[in-house]
Amino acid sequence: MAERVPKAEDLVLEAADKSWRLHHPAERLEAPGQLVVDAEIAWHGARCRLGDLSDELALVERVRGTRKGQTLLVHAEGYLPFGTQPAFRHTSRCSDGLLRVTTDLRLRPRTLLRQQIEIGSLELTSDLRRWRALETDAQGLPHLGEWQRLEAPFAWPEPPLALVFERADGCQIEVGHGSDLWRWQDGLKVAPGSARWELAPDGENGGWQLRRIVARIVEPVEAPVLEYRFTWYAAWRPAALATQRLLPEPDLVLPWQAPGKLSTAALEALRDGSVAVLDLAATEWPEELCHSHGARPCLSSRGATKRLRHAIRQLDSLHDRHFQLILRGISPALCRRSNHLSGRGERLHWDINALIDFVGWCQHVLGPERPVLVDTGQLELPSLINLSDQHRAAFANEDGSVDEFSD
Repeated sequence: MAERVPKAEDLVLEAADKSWRLHHPAERLEAPGQLVVDAEIAWHGARCRLGDLSDELALVERVRGTRKGQTLLVHAEGYLPFGTQPAFRHTSRCSDGLLRVTTDLRLRPRTLLRQQIEIGSLELTSDLRRWRALETDAQGLPHLGEWQRLEAPFAWPEPPLALVFERADGCQIEVGHGSDLWRWQDGLKVAPGSARWELAPDGENGGWQLRRIVARIVEPVEAPVLEYRFTWYAAWRPAALATQRLLPEPDLVLPWQAPGKLSTAALEALRDGSVAVLDLAATEWPEELCHSHGARPCLSSRGATKRLRHAIRQLDSLHDRHFQLILRGISPALCRRSNHLSGRGERLHWDINALIDFVGWCQHVLGPERPVLVDTGQLELPSLINLSDQHRAAFANEDGSVDEFSD
């Protein structure tokens, strides 16, 4: 797999330290395009497929990049110029070492679905040596399986929450579902429960194809006229950073007065230079705000995040003190509580997206003088470890120079 040479009109996102680069070609509908980490290709590009038609064949209407805070956003829209002209809209949100993608698929009347539907399938590098899956136990708590050598094709009839791949040089690449698990299981309302992931050799590029199938169609069927939305994410750790980051030793555990409210004593005890722990599991949360099989708050619940933001604002009021804050007990988990999401009926979700958003909000509110770190516990996922790394990303200019962005 050769690295593509960017054209002048393409959009390239690059880390300020040059450790990774994400390429969005202007003339192709990819979400995202090629990712290079440590000067080696991690993946060739992402694809959505309707039967034998790929968004690679789409007519591109718009590719536009913007910046919001410390996040770089890329919007790409286009449609397949065949039949009823199904349309795609991809929105990529990229911060350092973390990418989140929202794909909207618009199907018009009399659209027939055939074979299988894929969202966010990836053409991975050939230099992968092993993988492990993020699965859940009977209580809905995620855990990482053992490393498996990547030697032969593999299939997951029940897709895991995420997969972590490791290259021969130690670089780790994580690919996972967004919070909307119920959509991935719904089969576009024509083939519920048929989702599966497949990993197979890629004869064209010499790497591996990770095919993320959301619906397997036995007989051609007309799809309901809807706009279907799917979210997924990816994260990566360069080889030099692939191991778990060591957190500083805390000197204070902040006591709660009530869920979402820190005690006055806690605020008075926080000194300049302190390393404080805010443990979400150290207080009793209302049941309706928690994961459906646990006692910790589900961050997809607006009520839970509202209370947690109140606690962070209490810390932000200490303008004269600089400290480090370690968030503990903040691991994502499965949840079925429909009141955490808009809409009716049971909706299986996990709060990975909300967790990332909440940590980013905390870092923004408290600022660089009061770093926010995440205790990932046993979940040594690149996506969670990266939340404690506050690097900056940059756009590359047409002449190859880089403008660094900061708030």
